Order: sequence, then C-alpha cells, then structure tokens
Amino acid sequence: REAAYACVGAAIGSIWSSGREFSRNELWWNRSDSLLKEKDALRSVAIASLLGYKALAEQTWLGNLKLASISLAEQQHWAEKSNSVSLRLFHAATSSSCFFLTGNIAAAELLMQVNLPLFSHSEGSFLCRIQYQSCLGLYKALKGNYKEGISVLQSAVTHQYFESLPLSIRLHCYIHYLYVLCVGGDLNRIHAVSQIIMAKTILPCNDYNLAYLHICLGLTAFRMENPRKALLHGEEALRKIGRASCR
Repeated sequence: REAAYACVGAAIGSIWSSGREFSRNELWWNRSDSLLKEKDALRSVAIASLLGYKALAEQTWLGNLKLASISLAEQQHWAEKSNSVSLRLFHAATSSSCFFLTGNIAAAELLMQVNLPLFSHSEGSFLCRIQYQSCLGLYKALKGNYKEGISVLQSAVTHQYFESLPLSIRLHCYIHYLYVLCVGGDLNRIHAVSQIIMAKTILPCNDYNLAYLHICLGLTAFRMENPRKALLHGEEALRKIGRASCR
C-alpha cells in the first residue's frame, strides 16, 4: 500500500509541476482520500507525505484553503511522529504557504520559528530546506523585515545547487522572490527575475506560475501609480488561474 501512496503523491505533484489542467487532480484526490482511510500498519512518513500532496490538490484544484488546512494539520501530526527532518520542513513550507494565502501571518510565524532549528539540520534534504527557506524569506518580508527577507530569498535562488532542483520548486522560489522584490519596488531585479520566470513558463504554458507572475507585475504597476497597467495584469492573472483550474 505504501507504493500506492507514493504513486498518488507523485501524480498530484506532477500535475502541480505542470501548472495546468488541475482538474486532473479529481481522480488522484479521490484516491488519496480513500487510501488515507486505511492507515493501519503504514509508516508515518508515507502518511505525512500523502497528506501534503492531498492538501496541494485541495489548494490548487478545489481552491479550498479551509479543507487544505485540515489536511495540513493532520500532516503535522504524522510528520512529527515520523521524526523526519525533511517532512517537518516540508510541512512547515506547505502550511505556511496556505497561511500566507489566508492572511494568517501569525500562524505562519509560529511554524517558521518552531522549525527554524531544523533548517540547518544535517538530515534535512536540500529540496525541503530550500522550500522552507523560500517561505522563511517571504515571511520575513511580510513582517516588515524587507532587507532580511530579500537576503534569505536571494541566498536560496543563487545557491550553487539550486539549478539541480525540479523546475516546479525553482519556480516556487522565484515567485516568492519576485513578490518580495515587487513589494520593495526594486525595478531592475523585478525585470530580471520576471524574465527568468517567463522563460521557464511560457512553453509549455504553465498557467499557474504565469498567474502569479502577473499578480506580482500588477502589484509593481500599482506601486508605480499605473492603475491601468495594474488592472491589465490582474485580469491576465485571473484568466491564467482560471485556465489552470478548469481545463
């Protein structure tokens, strides 16, 4: 059964990575829901991992952050039970992302602080550490520590092994980096990072990340007192995320 857990998680992860046709998650979400009703004799690692992917489908396909938060709360229990450093960091990153979207910065702050000692732990995988670092930088910026947040995110995207990560994880980091740059109004770096994201998402069309790109560019236009351009970016973001969710 653990092989089935891994297969379902991989399928949801693959759909998220593609950034399109999130409706394909329906089959795999139903399968995950069924599998998670049969937890007997399964390792905590397998359960925690699948719960994380189930929550990802609930965020991107269903758009139901409340339902995702329930899965993530259960994931936390199993991640802690597993004693896996990587799963703890994975949970902190995925849950914080959910909290950011709901505006619950206090809850994200607690997760970031509690799991900070694990960030430098030797048993944590590079992938999970980078995911955590990306959310940590965004959190610091949202709390008003802009320079520190930028430093944390820049350290992530310029890491010597960053390019070895899956494209979906790199894009996730770049989007957080771009958002913080837009908040700060650093036009030169905004343009450079936007070009990186565009180059990696335009073909094949990654609607999910392109939507986030337009949100960031809309924010920049608004800060530059160009409401018409901000509105155009906002409309394009809605069009992209609509395509990602419904096709």
